[in-house]
Amino acid sequence: MTPRTPTSSRDVGRRCFLVGGGATLAIGLTTPLSRVLARESVEGRALYLGGRGDGGDRFWLTGFDDTGAARFDIAMPGRPHGIAVRPDSAESVAFARRPGTFAVVFDAAAGVETGRFEAAEGRHFYGHGLFTADGRHLLTPENDYGRGRSVIGLRDAADGYRQVGELQVEGVGPHDLRLMPDGKTLAVAVGGIRTHPESGRAKLNLETMDPALSVMEIESGRTLDSFRLASRYHKLSIRHLDVTAEGRVAVAMQYEGGKGDCVPLAALFDGGGLRPLAVPDALERRMRQYAGSVAFDRGGRYLAVTCPRGNLVVIWDAADGALLYEVPFADVCGIAPAMQDGGFILTGAAGHIARFDVAPGRLADLPPHGTGGWDNHLIASSG
Repeated sequence: MTPRTPTSSRDVGRRCFLVGGGATLAIGLTTPLSRVLARESVEGRALYLGGRGDGGDRFWLTGFDDTGAARFDIAMPGRPHGIAVRPDSAESVAFARRPGTFAVVFDAAAGVETGRFEAAEGRHFYGHGLFTADGRHLLTPENDYGRGRSVIGLRDAADGYRQVGELQVEGVGPHDLRLMPDGKTLAVAVGGIRTHPESGRAKLNLETMDPALSVMEIESGRTLDSFRLASRYHKLSIRHLDVTAEGRVAVAMQYEGGKGDCVPLAALFDGGGLRPLAVPDALERRMRQYAGSVAFDRGGRYLAVTCPRGNLVVIWDAADGALLYEVPFADVCGIAPAMQDGGFILTGAAGHIARFDVAPGRLADLPPHGTGGWDNHLIASSG
């Protein structure tokens, strides 16, 4: 197909793909959690939170608004990964990257650290956490490597995040988790990868991996059900999640198998099982077997995954699984819903920030923030 008129400073072209047996129009740009909505802060703008690093030993937790304007930088004791936002509060918690043990509590309105806590002895965090619907407790996926167990710690947010209980996870490596719309059950990304701090980030059980999407009841700690892809995909680690207000779950995956294999990196779950999202083989190869983050837009219609190794974002219509866009963006990994439906905020290399609007297919640069690159995840907060 012939290129259309560019809608931004970046050249936009079109091409037809066959996806799932039907013709799908995908538009490529030729020049990169429960679902957290972008809410308005007291200044009338959303606040976005993400980790940054200078490529050495300095790391920050950074906040910026939906224009890209910087709000704050908070120095971190090490590389941060995911962030949990407490409901109806400016309080948030940033977690160490696996296999780290620190968590930093901060006030997102004031842009200041307010406390820290550590994983219990013999445990490390997996990099993510989630508050319960009432904001009273924080749930933290943890590797209890001292006893060879995977657990979700239950911490009292009103008592200095003291651990007051835990949920036993079926399987190995609970990485990310989200509240389902009922506020009583969790979707848990069980990555299937065994690790131990003495081995750093080495993956110790690749031949016997058994990743799953598990649904757990918070009050009882019971695993209600677990869902898996076909056995030939057992090396597809289910790593990150997002959930719509209607309970549709999206998963982003990372492949630990042969370098030449073509595998899906995103799937949808709507209660009946995991449904991989198809892309053409050529695009699948360009995604390079690694999806970094996943997000629905604010309205829950569009789904995007970031592929930092492939330097692109892939976007589908979540209703029918139709492939819509592949958006080149250098070292992209962080993504969060923009304030209005049909938009995403993206972060990538060298402090780069951009906004992608689905309906016009437009990518717009926002002012970059500082030096160094953004880390894996971006969270929308009320600030």
